[in-house]
Amino acid sequence: PILWMPMNDDPLQLLAFCRAGFEQECRLELETVIAETGRGAVGVGEVGSGHVTIQPEPPGEGGILLEKISFRHLVFTRHLVAVDAEGVSLTPGDRIEGLRDRLKTMSQRMGPFSDVWLGWPDGDAGRVLAPLCQALNGRLGALLREEGIWVPEGGGVRGEVVFLSGTRAMTGYSLPYNSSRWP
Repeated sequence: PILWMPMNDDPLQLLAFCRAGFEQECRLELETVIAETGRGAVGVGEVGSGHVTIQPEPPGEGGILLEKISFRHLVFTRHLVAVDAEGVSLTPGDRIEGLRDRLKTMSQRMGPFSDVWLGWPDGDAGRVLAPLCQALNGRLGALLREEGIWVPEGGGVRGEVVFLSGTRAMTGYSLPYNSSRWP
């Protein structure tokens, strides 16, 4: 069960991971599925990027859509995350603090995360981010557990950090029962 109910003023949009080169198909599929819920959406996905962002209409209903869309019935989406629309600018000398602050704010509203994943889109530009994510994963995870932001036995939603570059990431969450089972 969801521990947090999305609010209408929620600034979340959706981010869908897909195979590089299938961004248009992923975008069209999600726009169609969202239309079936009675809502509108506008998607954007740069060819070869390995991801698509979906801005719900009305704006801010990314969390609501994450609950309404059945991930298992999507063909082109590999993973679905409700993310903050702003993103996080990261300082190369200290990426941890900005991410921790954003995840802490989110967990104060939703409760502690049951897991935290650091990920990157499956494209040429995204793959170079794997070493960065691996390097930050242990340090960020320890800090989040220490502060009670991540409680592995908590049973809540999964916190997510999606790196789009070495200096820009999006924070959000996914539903363990309605998303990919593996990072």
